[in-house]
Amino acid sequence: MTAPLGLTRGELARKAVHIGFGFGALLLPWLTRWQTAGICLFAFLMNWLVLPRITHHLLEREEDTKRGFAEGIVAYPLAVGALATLFGSRMEIVAAAWAILAFGDGF
Repeated sequence: MTAPLGLTRGELARKAVHIGFGFGALLLPWLTRWQTAGICLFAFLMNWLVLPRITHHLLEREEDTKRGFAEGIVAYPLAVGALATLFGSRMEIVAAAWAILAFGDGF
């Protein structure tokens, strides 16, 4: 099934989730680097182990299905966690990079 803009239903859902979680960057002024890294670790585990089951693999691309997991969905929180760990004293940099990742790739 094709959604608006010629995207498949799964790809449209994937982009919406990507953009939606980008709003998490708004929480960064109230979190420490280690809290953010911990949340990202939790998100990594959820994206790897739980998300495919509750979405019935809707967010996976064909190559993800062949691989057995969605590489980008799993790497997303790891990238944000790495940003928080490396640049945690400057959370505005983490927030900006996260927003660019979420909204840039999502659109």
